Amino acid sequence: GTYFQLADYSEISDKVDTDFANWMTMEKGVAVIPLSPFYQSPPDSRIIRFCFAKQDDTLREAAAIINAV
Repeated sequence: GTYFQLADYSEISDKVDTDFANWMTMEKGVAVIPLSPFYQSPPDSRIIRFCFAKQDDTLREAAAIINAV
C-alpha cells in the first residue's frame, strides 16, 4: 500500500511537474510531489502526487484550496 494519490493537472496548467509543484507549494500552500525526479527519462505527462497521510482537517483544507485552482 501507499499513502499517495496521483493526479493529472493537465487541464489546469501546462507547466512541467517540478514547476507546478513549486507553484502549488509556494503560491497555494499545498505541497505536491512531482513524478519526474523518479525517472531517468521522465514521460511527457502532467501528473503529480499528493500524500494523504494527514489529519482530516488538513485534507479538507487542502481540498478546498485545490478545488479553487
